[in-house]
Amino acid sequence: MNPFDLPGPEFLAVYAMLGILVVWSVYILKQRAEGGEPVRLPSMDPYLIAYLRGGAKEAVGLGVVTLIDRQLLAIGSGDSVAIREGVRPTHGANDLERAILDTCATAGKPQDLMRNAELQEVARRSYEPMLVRMRLLAEPGTRLRRNREAGIAVVILVAVAAIKVAIGLVRDRPVSFLVSSALLFAGLTFLVTRGRRTVLGERVLADLTTLFDALRARARELQPYSSTNELALLVAVFGFGAVPLSAFPFKRAFIPAQSPSSDGGSSSSSGSASSGCGGGGSSCGGGGGCGGCGS
Repeated sequence: MNPFDLPGPEFLAVYAMLGILVVWSVYILKQRAEGGEPVRLPSMDPYLIAYLRGGAKEAVGLGVVTLIDRQLLAIGSGDSVAIREGVRPTHGANDLERAILDTCATAGKPQDLMRNAELQEVARRSYEPMLVRMRLLAEPGTRLRRNREAGIAVVILVAVAAIKVAIGLVRDRPVSFLVSSALLFAGLTFLVTRGRRTVLGERVLADLTTLFDALRARARELQPYSSTNELALLVAVFGFGAVPLSAFPFKRAFIPAQSPSSDGGSSSSSGSASSGCGGGGSSCGGGGGCGGCGS
């Protein structure tokens, strides 16, 4: 029997099964192309983790808080940050920290520093290439493949729906449910294929969350200016919302005034916007970030 001759409700059921099959197929193709054995980030560099989790803005925020906790930056009036007297940009442990120190020769708001295009570019240049080489971030070829597979899937969904819609219009039958179904499955297809991280990147981030869950549980035990390396890993993996305000009062400077803050918990959009602000070891050196350094 020609499926296009099925009555409306029956055809909708068949189309729903087709839509589920198409979306599932796209999902499986993505898993196979982007999966693999989880890898370990070099030296557990917090900056790499922060960039993997939230991109350049999170890495910049991580650098600002690292430098505050290492007492290279100071918070002044109006929650602005500026380089401390006697501190030079060369005191930074990596290119991003040095760029932040140089920018903070003039006092500025932490949120403005996180949005600074030049600092974000330093973060991209420093951390994105390595994450791409490790297949944790989607590079242009990966995004092209995703778009191609999603495009083929949507063409199939739209073509089948269009034929039935044309038949329905000729026979004066309602087609709104079918059109809505086609749009729904097309949207789900693109939702499945989006994302800056690869499947492997998602797995690595999930493994890091499990690995450092104990650190999050004892976050209130951390002390400012003496637990910088642990603070860095805490924030790099879980976001700035995991930092207890009671232990680290400078957290207030990273929360927009209009957004409520919470002691150690996530806080609406401001928590995610500031989630990359963390610290690195106070004795870090070299361009490898703060992973593995003493505090």
